[in-house]
Amino acid sequence: MIIIFMKQPRRRNMTVKESTPDFAPADIAKNTLAPYFVCIHKDSIILSIDDGGAQLLGFKDPSELIGKSIFSFLHETDQEMVAGRINTIKQGIEMPATIMKFSINGVPMDLQVKSMNTVFNGESSVKTSLRFITPFDRGDKNQDQHGSLILNANKGIIITNPGGMILTVSDSFSRVTGFAKENVVGNNPRMWKSQSYTLTFYKRMWESITSKGYWEGELWNKKRDGSHYLMKVNIYSILNREGHLAHYLAVYTDISEVQKLSNQLKEREEQYRTLVELAPNAILLSQFNRIIYANPPAESLFGVMSQEIIGQPMTAFFKEYPNIASKIDLSDKTVISFEEKLQKDRGQIDVEVSTSLIPYQGHEAVLTVIKEITKRKNMERALRESEEQYRFIAENSSDMIGRLSSAGIILYISPASKRILGYRNEDLIGTKIYEMLHPDDRKTLLGEYGDPQNFRSIVTFSYRMLHKNGEYIWAETTVRPLRDKSGKPSGMMFSTRDITARRTIENQLRESNLLLKKLSSLDGLTEIYNRRAFDEFLKTEWTFARKQETPITLLLMDIDFFKEYNDSYGHIQGDECLKAVARTLEDFFHERGYFAARYGGEEFAVVLPNTDSDKAFMLVEEFMLEIHALNLQHELSPVSDNVTISVGLSSMTPAGEVKIKKIMEFADRALYKAKQSGRNRIEISKRL
Repeated sequence: MIIIFMKQPRRRNMTVKESTPDFAPADIAKNTLAPYFVCIHKDSIILSIDDGGAQLLGFKDPSELIGKSIFSFLHETDQEMVAGRINTIKQGIEMPATIMKFSINGVPMDLQVKSMNTVFNGESSVKTSLRFITPFDRGDKNQDQHGSLILNANKGIIITNPGGMILTVSDSFSRVTGFAKENVVGNNPRMWKSQSYTLTFYKRMWESITSKGYWEGELWNKKRDGSHYLMKVNIYSILNREGHLAHYLAVYTDISEVQKLSNQLKEREEQYRTLVELAPNAILLSQFNRIIYANPPAESLFGVMSQEIIGQPMTAFFKEYPNIASKIDLSDKTVISFEEKLQKDRGQIDVEVSTSLIPYQGHEAVLTVIKEITKRKNMERALRESEEQYRFIAENSSDMIGRLSSAGIILYISPASKRILGYRNEDLIGTKIYEMLHPDDRKTLLGEYGDPQNFRSIVTFSYRMLHKNGEYIWAETTVRPLRDKSGKPSGMMFSTRDITARRTIENQLRESNLLLKKLSSLDGLTEIYNRRAFDEFLKTEWTFARKQETPITLLLMDIDFFKEYNDSYGHIQGDECLKAVARTLEDFFHERGYFAARYGGEEFAVVLPNTDSDKAFMLVEEFMLEIHALNLQHELSPVSDNVTISVGLSSMTPAGEVKIKKIMEFADRALYKAKQSGRNRIEISKRL
C-alpha cells in the first residue's frame, strides 16, 4: 500500500470520551502490533514524548511539544476526568488502563491510555502510554461528536481496511493530489503509485509493517495530473480485541522543499543517468549487499555484461580481487578510498577505488567508483614537482580554485570564476587578487593572519570580494602555501566558494533571534518587562550584590481592589488601567535606572540595585503620588475615589547562605501586610 500525505497542523485538540472496557487491560497489551506512543509529563507539562506521539498530535519534531500542557490537547469536558486520574496515580494508587473513544472522518477508533508513576531526570513524573486499538462495539450510536477528530485542511491521515481498500482520507487530500475524495474512497492506494521504487523496497516496507506494526520513511507519489511529489510517511497496523488486523492508518507530512523539485525530477534523473553512463570511470551501485547498477565502463573494465553483474553479491563479484573486497568495509566509515592493482590480459593495471554510503530510495546504498590510474602512476615521477597543485585541484574542483605567485598575482584560476565573480578565468590571470578584496576586510585579514607569504599551514577565512557587477559578495577561501625545493615560499594554492546566501541567512537568523529574545521578555498587554525577564534580572543583580556586598531592594505592588474595578468598569477598561499603571511605573523607575516588570495579574515588581530601604521608601512614596495623579476613578474602592496601590518592600544585603527566594518571601509578606492593614500603603518587611 502506498500512502500519500499532506502537511500536518501545528497542533490539534484531541477530544475523548472515556468508556469502561469489558475486557482486561492485559488483553489489550497483547496488541503488540498496535501503534504505541509514550509521553512523560509533570504537573501536566510535557517533559518527553516519542516521535510517534509527536506525529499523532500534529508536530514534526518531539522538541516542539516539550513544555506544553497535555490539557491543551484535550476538550474542556475531559480535562477534569484526566486530571483526577493523574492525581490518583500521583498518590501511588495504581489505575487500570482506560479506553478513550474518538473517530477519524467517521471511522471509529479507540485509544488505550495507561499512566503510571516514573522518574525522569531525577524528578517524580507521570508516564502515559497510548495505544491504538479498534473498538469492538461498532453499535455505539451515542459516541460524543465533540470527541471526533474531524480532519481540517492541514491534517494528513489515510485509513484502509486490511485488504487495502480506502475507508477515509483527510479533507485536504483533493486539494493536494487532484483526486476527488469520492473517487478515492473504496479504491486501493496503488492508484497514485509513482513507479519510483523496486520490488525489494516494497517487500522490506511490508516486512516492517507485518513484523513491527509500523513503517516510517519517504515516498514519491503521483498526483492526478501525473506530476510527482515527496511525502514523509508513518504507516501503522491497527488491531482489534482478538489481535487481528482491522485497519491500516497512515500519518503523513508534506516535504515542501522537495515538492518544489518534483517537476524537475524525471528530467534530472535522466541527466544523472546519462552522466553516469558517459563517465570514464567504472561505477557500481549496491544495496543490501547486492549490485543493482553497473555502468558501461564497469562492463569494459571487468569484461562482463551488466546483466551478469546485476543481482550479484558484492563479495561474490570481487572474489577474484580479495584485496578490494577486504577493503570495502563501511562498518565504521562513510567514505573509503584506496589504490589497488588488477590483473588483466594486458598485464597489471592500477586503479583507484572510492566507496561511499549514499541514500537511495529511502535506504542506504554503496556507491563504488573504480578509476584506472595506470598512466597517472607511470607519470608520478615526472609530475612529483607539481603533485600538490594537481591534488589540490582534484580535491576542490567544485569551487573556484587557482594558484598565486608569492606577490599575489593570479597564475591560474578555474572556470568557476565566471559563476562566482562574473569574470572569465582568462580575464583574471595576471591580476592581483588582493585588489578584489574589500578594503576593510583586507586590513582585518592582514591584522589577524599576517602577510600571506608567511603562511606555514592551511588557512580558511571569510571576507567580501568584488564582483564584476560592482557589488561585493561574501566568499570563503582556503589557502595552502607552496614552497620550492629549497623551502622558500613560491606562492599559494586557493579554493574559494560563494557564501553570500549563507551569510544572508545567518544575519537574518541572528536578527530574528534578537527580536524573539526581546519579544519573549515583554508582557503582551502592558508592553513592559514580564515575569521571565524579572526573574533573570533579579538573579543577575542578586549575584552582583553578593559579590560587591551592596544592598538590593525588591518592591512588590498590587492594584487595590482590582477585581471590583473589573466588575464595575469591565475587563477592557481594566486592561487600560493596567497599562496606565505599567506606563507610569516604567517611566518613573526606569528613568532612575531601576528595573520594573509586570509580576502577574494586577501585581508589579521593581528591583532597585544598590538601594537601601530608606531610599526605596521615599521613592515609593513619590511614586504613589504619581499613581494618584493619574485620577483613575474607582467608585468601588473603600480607601479612595481613585485607583491606589499597596506596596511590600524588602531590602537585603546578600551574604552567607541567604538565597534569593528570601527577599521574595519578605516582599510578599510585606505586601500581604499592607493589604491586611487597609491598603493604599507601604509596608517594610521585618526580617526574621
